[in-house]
Amino acid sequence: MHSTAIPSTDADAVRALFQRDGALARVLEGFEERKEQTALAEGVRLALTQSEAGFFEAGTGTGKSLAYLLPAAMYALAHEKRVVVSTHTISLQEQLVQKDLPLVHKLLPQLRSSLVKGWSNYVCRLRLEARRFSDPELFEDGDDEALERLVAWAEETEDGTRSDLPFEPSHALWGSVCAESDSCLRSNCPYYHRCHFFRDRAAMSEAHILVVNHHLLFADVAIRRELGWETDHAVLPHYDAAILDEAHHVEDVATAYLGATLSQLGAEQLFGRLYRRRQGRSRGVLPRLAQVETGTPDSKGVVSQEAEWAGLLTEAERALQAFFEATMRALSTPGPGGRDKRRLSSALLPKWEVDIVPLALEAGKRVSALSALLAHETKRLGTPEEPALLSLKGEADAARRRLSNLARTLEHFAIADIEESVTWLEQVGRRRTHRLVRAPIDVGPAILDWVSHQVEALVLVSATLSVAGTFEYQRSRLGLEGSVEVAQKLGVREALFDSPFDFRRQALLAVADNLPDPSDPHFVDALAHAVERLVIASRGRALVLFTSFRTLESVRRTIAPTMAAQGLTLLAQGEAPRTRLLERFKTARGAVLLGTDSFWEGIDVPGEALSLVILTRLPFDVPTEPIGLARSERMQAAGRSPFYEYALPRAVLKLKQGFGRLIRTTSDRGAVVICDPRVKSRSYGRTFLNALPPCRREDGDSEYLASVLSDFL
Repeated sequence: MHSTAIPSTDADAVRALFQRDGALARVLEGFEERKEQTALAEGVRLALTQSEAGFFEAGTGTGKSLAYLLPAAMYALAHEKRVVVSTHTISLQEQLVQKDLPLVHKLLPQLRSSLVKGWSNYVCRLRLEARRFSDPELFEDGDDEALERLVAWAEETEDGTRSDLPFEPSHALWGSVCAESDSCLRSNCPYYHRCHFFRDRAAMSEAHILVVNHHLLFADVAIRRELGWETDHAVLPHYDAAILDEAHHVEDVATAYLGATLSQLGAEQLFGRLYRRRQGRSRGVLPRLAQVETGTPDSKGVVSQEAEWAGLLTEAERALQAFFEATMRALSTPGPGGRDKRRLSSALLPKWEVDIVPLALEAGKRVSALSALLAHETKRLGTPEEPALLSLKGEADAARRRLSNLARTLEHFAIADIEESVTWLEQVGRRRTHRLVRAPIDVGPAILDWVSHQVEALVLVSATLSVAGTFEYQRSRLGLEGSVEVAQKLGVREALFDSPFDFRRQALLAVADNLPDPSDPHFVDALAHAVERLVIASRGRALVLFTSFRTLESVRRTIAPTMAAQGLTLLAQGEAPRTRLLERFKTARGAVLLGTDSFWEGIDVPGEALSLVILTRLPFDVPTEPIGLARSERMQAAGRSPFYEYALPRAVLKLKQGFGRLIRTTSDRGAVVICDPRVKSRSYGRTFLNALPPCRREDGDSEYLASVLSDFL
């Protein structure tokens, strides 16, 4: 297998890799033959070679990464195809690039693979030069020491991306020097042949395997759907097949990228990039263009030109502000969507048509006028040789494109579509600025469009993809069930592969059945005391998962004194970056880590450092989320059950993810305690319990469970 011969993709060749005396065993220290891994690899091989949509659930410990990477590599080499491998989390992406793909390259040295990062991850030498010489009309005064460190790093770095930086620059500083798709001069840039971004893009165009994340993948899909499937402005090059790991996130990511967003803060930042007055001086793209237009920074012509252009910008700002203010008034009544997210309902459509549509069109007209001005001035600049003017040209062109996008988005929101999409206004960030969002109620048609035009085969893999032993929920959500188009383009293949771990021996599953219902006002206090007893019994080494930050904070305040008295290290989400918290949790003796949404998955803590996982509440979505409400209403109107067909499956998948944090190796041992009594008191509770691996079971009050834990651990 170390030869450069084209590999076979028949069943025997793939199975041979994963045998006890196979090629993988020779390059992977501690290799163990696992029948589940071999079977998954065979399923992936068939899906790729027979042009199918494959749904595969592979339990923890299956070795799923190599089970899809090796068949994908063999398929790409044998058939001269390109395969995109997409993940949701950075940690899995890093595992693929740093650990798994190097093994694949040892077996298939002729394989070429590339990690794809977005534009803003790379330093732009041209923008860095412009920033270095502190053109005051373009950039704010900043941290000169950090800038010099950036310059020195840029001369030495082989990687050229932010992850390679030995320090963390401010958001503003990095934003002024990073690469941007719309400001890039491409082959006209004097640094083009030294550009890290285009070096990596060249490698990407030659790669058999592209490693991306779901956000980049669906950004690419969104661009292709808008500009055409063969557009040159797409994020990724052409590819033939896609393997989506952590595929339970696909619907949510697709929802985010296949809609539209209009941000008040984003518009302010764009206008500020064009023109701003600070400390008695004019800064931004427009004042700098005015200087170039008149040929001198001090002439009266500059002042006149600048004032004229600033007037156009002010008109656009006022029109956009009027649009946002009217939208806030129109959606000011709390209703479906909650306090912070105000949804456009059918009852508000007449008001939207009368009050909002004319303002959206007027704002779009004003923004388009600014875009036309920049287009004219960019053309007048030609192709200057001076780096500062080249950078100015790029900045102006980037602003023009963003203004054009802003105008198109305003026109998009002028159409009040509530049949196929849901629109809402939300407040975000510390400044509580407003953002108008439109998202598709059903991503199935867009997924189907992508499959029909872009891929010959599609593989979806996750440790949590099935509900009640079937993939019906995922197929229906992604539009890959019962479709004539799917039947014509792709067959569907499904398989579940159990974890090789012995959960009956390694894991205890317990339900604390003495707590009040989560809707009871006394639930949080009772929960805090239960958590306190349980983590003392486990001597820390516990991950406590919450569904709301407010409950987490309340429990943290209650148990903190006891944790300190017991000598247990209490860590809570929000007090440090996630990666730093996890490192402290792994290294501290007897640590207790409290986390919400992002801690339910993507955490790998093998060994005794994690011996107890407490699931404080069944992880149902917030019931007032606009997109969830719209989907539930559509189901209800069709005579279907939104709870059993949407809300419950989503919660089950998330509970399975939380449970999956516990057992990571064959030698791990630990307990999972569910503190939500509904898992026993409600009829749907059995669905949650049946979704978990078969374990030793214990139910009782928290005091009894604490004694059981103490003995078990």
